[in-house]
Amino acid sequence: DFASGKYDYQIVLPAHSVVPTLSNIACPGAIVETATVQHGASMTFTFTVTSEDGTTQRIYTVDVQVLPSEVCTLSDLLVSGLTIDGFDPAQTTYSIELPYGTTSLPDVDYVLADNHSTAVQNTDDKTLAITVTAEDGIHTMDYTIVFTIAKSTNADLSAILLDNTS
Repeated sequence: DFASGKYDYQIVLPAHSVVPTLSNIACPGAIVETATVQHGASMTFTFTVTSEDGTTQRIYTVDVQVLPSEVCTLSDLLVSGLTIDGFDPAQTTYSIELPYGTTSLPDVDYVLADNHSTAVQNTDDKTLAITVTAEDGIHTMDYTIVFTIAKSTNADLSAILLDNTS
């Protein structure tokens, strides 16, 4: 809120907000110079107001800060191009059984819920982990997929030997 005699203002906006356009209304005859400095997602507006006779000058500063996002979730998690059955961004552990004879893990892709977050994917034997870090660099969420390989269902003999000969 503007108050006479107050020259510094701070405005804090939620993540991903668009910094508004600021305007001013000066006293008749006053000269206003405006400067804008951007600091990442935040901005500082400076209004230098000089009286009509040039003897008085006031500098008004408005700092607008856009908070970084705390979102650290995935919006999709895909194995071999298909969304994991029952995927829910709040569920962080999944178990997937691969067909018998599988020798390598399938491709895993993901979609970040917030494109300002980042993710790192690590694989260890039959476990794949994805750590999502929010834009604020503080909030994180770990997703884990544990792969198992189905056991063989083959109950056939490959041969019957008599005295170890076929």
